Amino acid sequence: MNAQTFLSRPLPEHFSAGTTASYHSIPVRIDHELSADPIVDAASYGLACASYYARTDRLNPPYHHVVAGSLKKVWCRKTVAEKLVGINKNLEAIGVEVLLLDGYRTIVCQRALWDFFEAIGRKQLGTPTEDELTKFVRRFISDPRPFKEADFHTWPTHATGGAIDLTLRARSSGEWLYMGGVFDDPSEVSYTRHYEGGANETMSLLEARKNRRLLYWSMIEAGFSNYTYEWWHYDFGNQLWVMSREGLQGEVGEREAFYGLALSGVAPSGD
Repeated sequence: MNAQTFLSRPLPEHFSAGTTASYHSIPVRIDHELSADPIVDAASYGLACASYYARTDRLNPPYHHVVAGSLKKVWCRKTVAEKLVGINKNLEAIGVEVLLLDGYRTIVCQRALWDFFEAIGRKQLGTPTEDELTKFVRRFISDPRPFKEADFHTWPTHATGGAIDLTLRARSSGEWLYMGGVFDDPSEVSYTRHYEGGANETMSLLEARKNRRLLYWSMIEAGFSNYTYEWWHYDFGNQLWVMSREGLQGEVGEREAFYGLALSGVAPSGD
């Protein structure tokens, strides 16, 4: 489909209410033909990457520092990289391309992010109970605390290599398109539909809405699913992908995931 049409195509009204706590019961089909899809360096496919958590210039709000366990390169499953290349071909006509911020994520990094958002939750919620705090954090981060390599009920979605965080940028200048909120902002401004509708349609609102629509439909048409609470987060082949497709797009298709945990023999180490 022509990418130009995505700019004016409203986002669907019925979004999944599920959070990162909701997908763990979905089985993973390890005999699927794509289950052994290797982890690849996304940049080697010609994809623009800016590993957000590994930035050393302190220009990565809300962290402003290198996150422990972060990787210098953006890694993802081979099929994910190939799909993103196809998306770029469709976006080329309007001078835009995807910019990858994070993909495969180590458990060390996942734990550092959990701790960071837990601290934010304590400030925002005042004196929350542990259940209230966990519910808040799980809206934005998969819980790494119960992680066990052999138990699919405990796998964070980014540990599969099938989750990708990304935005859009201009091909000519590299300038990031305005999305109306910073990456990893734990607030409602990060909800994908935040700028849909509204009486006070400022120029900022209209620009953010247009760009979020462009990213959303480009990814959805390529077979990805979006996580309701994060405009930047998309999945393919993992448990969250199954949950989001059923709840968000109303699709009846895959009932099982085929991307499980990216094991140490497959996943990158070092950078």
